[in-house]
Amino acid sequence: MALEPTVEQEASPLIEYESDNMLEITVTDTVSLRCPIIKVAVGTDRQIFPMHEMVLVRNAKFFKKALQDSMSLRADPDTIDLTDDEPATFQVYSNWLYTERLTVPGPSQWLACSCRLVQCYVLGEKLMDVKFKNIVIDEMIRRTDEWIPECDAVKIIYQGTSAGSPARRFLVDIWASEAHEIMMDGLENCPNDFLADALRCMSKAREELETGPRQMKQGHYHETEST
Repeated sequence: MALEPTVEQEASPLIEYESDNMLEITVTDTVSLRCPIIKVAVGTDRQIFPMHEMVLVRNAKFFKKALQDSMSLRADPDTIDLTDDEPATFQVYSNWLYTERLTVPGPSQWLACSCRLVQCYVLGEKLMDVKFKNIVIDEMIRRTDEWIPECDAVKIIYQGTSAGSPARRFLVDIWASEAHEIMMDGLENCPNDFLADALRCMSKAREELETGPRQMKQGHYHETEST
């Protein structure tokens, strides 16, 4: 395994940068990168992402376990396969691991942004990276002033998460509190589990809902790390 020189990132306050094309949210940490390089093969074409081992295992339990089992389970212990995932989504994740900036399409591409955000959340679910999922869902909540997740986004979340997921609760809450006629177009294409969850939530009188997701404080849909 190759070793890289030590590189440290200076900590800085929360910074938000927004343009027509890209959106970045910065939350930084200090990390030493003097460690082995691991190759992550992503997508059906196995696009290779060279990653520092220390960066991969810092938050994601998936990578911790994969590297612990590497000698017995893989012919190449320095390569991890994510062939079922999209390189563009993993690119967002890998950028975030190194810079702690979440970079997704900006306001002028709201549909692409919503799909990329939910894909990132599902990737975080697979990798068991709670910190990344919490950052992503905070951004989903922040952007509800600009868009409400449509059926395509709902499908991605429901296919990639299990019952009780905070992301599922967010989607149900936003639809229950703010659904309107335009959102009903294509409703029949939404997952049955989502429709059942939404109907259960809507069965409560809307006046009983004290607040919708827009008014929720950051952290309302967060998970806590298991010990």
